Amino acid sequence: MTGTSRPASPIPDEQQGNASDASQEEQDDNQPIYLYQNPGEVEEASVIESLCMSCHEKGETRLLMIRIPHFREVVLMSFTCPHCHFRNSQLMSTREMGERGVRISCKIDEPRDLTRQVVYSEFATISIPELDLEIPPNSENGALDTAEGVLMQVLDKLELYQPDRLEADPEAHAQIAAFIARGRKILALEEYTNAEGEAVTGYTITIDDPSGNSYIENFFFPATDPKIAQRTYIRTSEQNKTLGINDAPDVYLNEAPEELMTFSSNCNSCGALARTVMQMVNVPHFKEVIIMATNCDACGFKSNEVKSGGAISETGRRITLEVTDAEDLSRDVLKSASASIRIPEIGLDAGAGTLGGRFTTLEGILLQIHDELKSNPFLAGDSFQSASGRSGGAAGGDSLAPLPDEVEKFLASIRSMIAGEIIPFTFILDDPLGASHLQNIYAPDADPHMHFETYERTWEQNEEWGLNDMNTEEGTVDATEGQEEKPEEESTESSANEAAAPANDE
Repeated sequence: MTGTSRPASPIPDEQQGNASDASQEEQDDNQPIYLYQNPGEVEEASVIESLCMSCHEKGETRLLMIRIPHFREVVLMSFTCPHCHFRNSQLMSTREMGERGVRISCKIDEPRDLTRQVVYSEFATISIPELDLEIPPNSENGALDTAEGVLMQVLDKLELYQPDRLEADPEAHAQIAAFIARGRKILALEEYTNAEGEAVTGYTITIDDPSGNSYIENFFFPATDPKIAQRTYIRTSEQNKTLGINDAPDVYLNEAPEELMTFSSNCNSCGALARTVMQMVNVPHFKEVIIMATNCDACGFKSNEVKSGGAISETGRRITLEVTDAEDLSRDVLKSASASIRIPEIGLDAGAGTLGGRFTTLEGILLQIHDELKSNPFLAGDSFQSASGRSGGAAGGDSLAPLPDEVEKFLASIRSMIAGEIIPFTFILDDPLGASHLQNIYAPDADPHMHFETYERTWEQNEEWGLNDMNTEEGTVDATEGQEEKPEEESTESSANEAAAPANDE
């Protein structure tokens, strides 16, 4: 792109970037291209004279940085050529890459579900199993759409070139026509027969985004939406390369138990070398945990994570605490990434993966939940809807407007708990991997206000954490296999040594 920038009128709703007939004053060369939208400011876009890739004449590119509901800060770019009338528009997210990738699935089986807001980045893969449809990454720019609009765009684009296919390849035309008809039927929520021969309605939309910047709207926020399944995962080396992130080098850890381990790795935000400190901590009456903290001096990015040491427990563990005194808020809490949190009194249900791994206090957990909910992108703008289906945002879609009354009331309840004004209440920490812990202030005696419950994990929980595919039995080697039988005296002596071993251990 060449030329100088100058102020212009706002980008229209269609982002087509029509040229202004009025003459414009030239801007100072030091004025930034991207202008941030704040309430009360005059909306302005920067215009840059640039080359049209269609006719190679001079066209105009308009750029505007704004904040929109559900997508935070984005850059709107719109190009228009007055000579050949070529137009193009893009939406780019300015948000940093997430520490992990995200995979979100949602069942669409009623008309209300078709209006769910869907945000996906240019790195996201969108799939609809019922149609054997997969939209690969980089085929679409990042966009804000609905569950209905995602599928409708695919069907409309396929239908656009059907006349050409009819002449060039009639067989392909017939196959795609059948696909479009099936897609329209599914989109209309009409009954159809699936691959198992069952009569069903609706479809499932799945977004796999290694950048972690994709969302599907939760109608029951802040409670868990029963139709949405979400999990995070660690990116592979190939995915990091696609995102432009360098893998951290191999780290060889010193086995000194009390030593702080320090190593360097690439920052997830800016890619510069950042320092990571790791420490093994022994939690009393529980097990050892690993605490890792990363600090980047280049961009100021900070992150911390807690991981449980040792093997995965054979059973899940549910801890229920009756908070009866303000001092209970100072109890230590070890929450793993697999644990969920429930507080029935206010209807809070934070599923697995929320907040990640944390080693803090009960008060700290409540404060982090409050801050996470308050900064959630689905709480702002006129696209927010409460569980009753009513719009909760302010007019105009300004994401910086006050929070809806329903959400503000919920956040006020959490603040009252932190201040000790709502007591008693029940705090439930449920971890299917048994890697979470809540401090017993009466240890070694039993805590009268705390209840522990172990349970067998369901098949779905084992599948979610990859336990169904684990096989540790085939790696076991029989110690006597391939050995000759020893003399009777030697065997007797060995048995005596084994019998004495427990006594020596004691």
